[in-house]
Amino acid sequence: MAEETATGNREWAGLWLSEERLAPYLEACGGDADRAVELHEWNISLAQVLVCDVAHREVAMRNAYVFVSTAN
Repeated sequence: MAEETATGNREWAGLWLSEERLAPYLEACGGDADRAVELHEWNISLAQVLVCDVAHREVAMRNAYVFVSTAN
């Protein structure tokens, strides 16, 4: 099963990721394409979590700005 997943990762990477996009991940993983794709997926997951936090902070900052700018 792990081999099937690895093959699926390579196929997905070949279809969607350019060589330039995957290059830093390949370098970080010593040229191991399967690990590079897994690292790329992990990076996407981390980015999703961080974007959520950034969005909440943006709303808080906007609300604070409105509060301060409308205070008399």
